[in-house]
Amino acid sequence: MNLYEDYESFILVVIFCISLLGLLAISIKGFHSRKKIQRYKTITYQLMLSAEKKYSFGDKKFIYVVESLYIMLPERIKTKQTKDDVQKWVQQIYNEFRKEYLDNS
Repeated sequence: MNLYEDYESFILVVIFCISLLGLLAISIKGFHSRKKIQRYKTITYQLMLSAEKKYSFGDKKFIYVVESLYIMLPERIKTKQTKDDVQKWVQQIYNEFRKEYLDNS
């Protein structure tokens, strides 16, 4: 083997290692994102249960959940997500929960 072949192999190994580290970083970030989403889903379910106890009308319940959840969000999320986005997300969670509940009944 000459010096050129060793250098070429070394570069390939370095590129391969950097690629693996990049994939690992993306996987970890995705895992943490899913974990955070699950945490906010749990909070949303808790807010829905609290709203059931506090209010008798559906609109008040929905507004309570959206407002409470939006207040809890960190500012960095609020810069990317509007209250309308939170409303849509809460409605989507409610629809999923309702479908799952009806499917299991």
